[in-house]
Amino acid sequence: MKISILILLVNLFQVNHAPYTIINDSIYEEYYSDGTSKRIEHKKVLINNKEGAEDWHRISIRYSPIYNTASYINAKVLKKNSSVVKVDVKKATDEPVSSFGGTIFWGDRQKVLSIKNLEQGDTVDYTFEKLGGNWQGPNVLDGGFKTPYAGYFTAVLLFESYVPIIHKVYVLKELADKKVRFGIYNGKINYSKKGNLLIFSVDSVNASHHEYLSGSVYDNWRKLVISNFKNYREMSAFEYRRSDKNCSPTGIIRQFTDSILQGCNTDSAKIARLFYFVADEIRYLGLVETDQEGYKPHSATITLLHREGVCKDKAALLVALLRAAGFKAYYTVTSVGSRVERIPADQTNHAICALETAPLNYSFLDPTIGAGGRDFLPPSEELQQVIVSRAHGDTLRTIPLSAPERNGYSVNIEEYIEKDSSYATISFTEKRGYDQAFRRMLSSIPYYRIKRMFESYNVTVDTVILGDAYNYKKYYSFTVKVKITGSIKRIGNLLLIRPIALNPRGVVYGFFNTLFRMTNVRRTYPAHLRFTQQITANETLKLPSYLHVIDFPGDDSFSVQTEPYASSYYLKTQKHHIYSRLTIGTKIVPVDLYRQFYKIKEHIMKTGKFYYILGEQKE
Repeated sequence: MKISILILLVNLFQVNHAPYTIINDSIYEEYYSDGTSKRIEHKKVLINNKEGAEDWHRISIRYSPIYNTASYINAKVLKKNSSVVKVDVKKATDEPVSSFGGTIFWGDRQKVLSIKNLEQGDTVDYTFEKLGGNWQGPNVLDGGFKTPYAGYFTAVLLFESYVPIIHKVYVLKELADKKVRFGIYNGKINYSKKGNLLIFSVDSVNASHHEYLSGSVYDNWRKLVISNFKNYREMSAFEYRRSDKNCSPTGIIRQFTDSILQGCNTDSAKIARLFYFVADEIRYLGLVETDQEGYKPHSATITLLHREGVCKDKAALLVALLRAAGFKAYYTVTSVGSRVERIPADQTNHAICALETAPLNYSFLDPTIGAGGRDFLPPSEELQQVIVSRAHGDTLRTIPLSAPERNGYSVNIEEYIEKDSSYATISFTEKRGYDQAFRRMLSSIPYYRIKRMFESYNVTVDTVILGDAYNYKKYYSFTVKVKITGSIKRIGNLLLIRPIALNPRGVVYGFFNTLFRMTNVRRTYPAHLRFTQQITANETLKLPSYLHVIDFPGDDSFSVQTEPYASSYYLKTQKHHIYSRLTIGTKIVPVDLYRQFYKIKEHIMKTGKFYYILGEQKE
């Protein structure tokens, strides 16, 4: 096909003026009995405008030096005038990937080719090869290849992009003695089989777009998951064989456990003592100590002695300490930020601890993300799928969602009027979710920045009384004393006052920005919230003797049935008391329910028009 005809077809297909279009993305992969594979990918990208030319002035293929190899086979530019400019792949440079977006343990690198003088209408055409297993490559000790799951092949591929795709195909050569299972998610992907070749393809895929709170692209875009694991029990048992030795208590672990638990007389006190030690005293820092970094935890003893490690190391150490204290604990892997599908593949990115409270019943503890908070597991991790590593395997489990009443915060306000000015004492008590956030934030920033933060809500801060950030026996609380600006209007002998609890952008709901940032009621993808929660505000309005309430706004309420709990807004007003309650009863708002859910915001914003009318007492 001539380039000019191709450009015409792309312009007809492309409706969003993307900087470039993926004309073709063809991937061929063959895997071997040890789980490693060879992948060859051919890409053709049409440059649509100046921005696209800037995006593609460098081609890069990413790899991890101790895990995988990557190399260019050929590269060229098909100019819009039909001429061909070859790119010398031998001139590819090997560069580090910036730490932003890189890996924790080792420096990712990239093979880079520079492309000169790209113009609108040019097509970049190149082919490259990767060797390894799930992109873990040559072992630095023996020169061979490794895979995260020795003997197993797994792959996860996306069939959508933020730019249009004219054609994408993935061809997998299947081993007769190690056949794969696969699952297609989030839309249609064509499938056919020719002999031992599995063929997956899409055509004419529109560019995706980013939506606020849309979650991971792996939860939304068309996706293919492939694996030759039989089930999650097999994967769980594999995780056990890989990790359990490093989770077993050694003599050093046992001695340390005995010393740190002195004075703890109950199981709950012992669990708390061990959790907070790992959460607060083990610095988050990656070490390169194992032959499967990123998948295999370091020895609990090494982590204890170094006093540092990442999620897998902190989880393994907590498991070892709990076992030394007599508890049944298990190393557990999960995925933060995206769903784990029913096909058992390499889909996890985080490690936590499972505490068996009854046979095959668990409570989960996260000494990494849960650090600095009262709760052992932040509610943001609810609904995550988990794989508990056990000798005989375990099923894929889902962390249940908690009731909104357990999460959020409550605000108690005493607001009083003096000489046409409004003053208030505002006391916050955090619950799950916000407890950790406020402990970290308020204990780590200077006092003047705390004042500045509150003064962004049109108040003048007089006093800030902070709670003890390291007292985990109760949820965090703090108090702010302020003068409110612009809340009172005088009309003759009348005062119009909008109490703090009626200000939708004030300090009550000001910390809860999610609903206020949801401005588009039409969505393509579900809205992903951090956790269920409930925010309550109790306000007492204190008036001097010369003022009385003439009129006040009426009550308001709105509710929508979300799963598993209802979401609602409720407002109750009296002469000297205002009670408001916002309840978010879901973590994922489906597209077809979003318009109803959005109305909660409308009711909250409506309170911004409400005033109490005060009159002066007659002599």
